[in-house]
Amino acid sequence: MTPMGGDPDQDEAQGESRHTLFGYAAREIVNDAKEHDADVIVMGSRGRGDLAGIVLGSTAHKVIHLTDRPVLIVRWLRPRRHQ
Repeated sequence: MTPMGGDPDQDEAQGESRHTLFGYAAREIVNDAKEHDADVIVMGSRGRGDLAGIVLGSTAHKVIHLTDRPVLIVRWLRPRRHQ
């Protein structure tokens, strides 16, 4: 990314990057971010709640603790049913 005050026409970012990985999800996400020198890791979360997160584990939670990069968690909200 261009440092502040740099030429915006020289930005390296061209959009998102998507990959299909196999293995231990959190570790593969962190390794892929390192391999591609990602500036940030963006992940979705279903927001199952604290207890379910502890019991089931959370890939996003594990990634946060395994990486030295910033992680942006985007929470999925269920659509409201019309009555």
